[in-house]
Amino acid sequence: MELRALTATDLGMLDEIDATIESTEYLHVERQAEGLRFSCLIEPRPTRSKLIESCVMSDDLKFEIKQLIDAPEAGMAAITVRGGVPVGLIAGAWDAGRGVMKLLDLRVDYDHRREGLATAMLFKLITDARERGARAIAVPALAFNGPLHRMLVKFGFELTGLDAFLESNHDIVKERVTLWWYLTM
Repeated sequence: MELRALTATDLGMLDEIDATIESTEYLHVERQAEGLRFSCLIEPRPTRSKLIESCVMSDDLKFEIKQLIDAPEAGMAAITVRGGVPVGLIAGAWDAGRGVMKLLDLRVDYDHRREGLATAMLFKLITDARERGARAIAVPALAFNGPLHRMLVKFGFELTGLDAFLESNHDIVKERVTLWWYLTM
């Protein structure tokens, strides 16, 4: 297995990575707002049934990743390959002004889960961020991605906020809230 920088020739293979999310728990969000008073309760809950959600890479994300290949100073993108076949990808955008590396994408092929690939790739992102002098790494994660939440906690990330309208105007109702995690360096 090889974890290396993503190249332009790798771009056509990214769709081969089956990044289906499989989870039996989610982070339930209850938000209360009245004027300038705001509070929320976030707690883990079991899903009604096992959640299996396809995670297809958008054209916008592919474009952002291509930009990282063309301009490495804008961030990092790495691919994990086994036997010539891509089995994992990680990409992060560097915001030098804020000193923050933002995780754009982390995906591991469905057939290669539980082998430590995501852990190795996240460690590579953290190493890259440290070399750039980052003060933090930011990770947006959907509330239903239980496996990612557990891994972020394992690495010491802190849940710092939420965006209830990033995907649509009904994110809380549809349990698709984006939660923001940070790792301070």
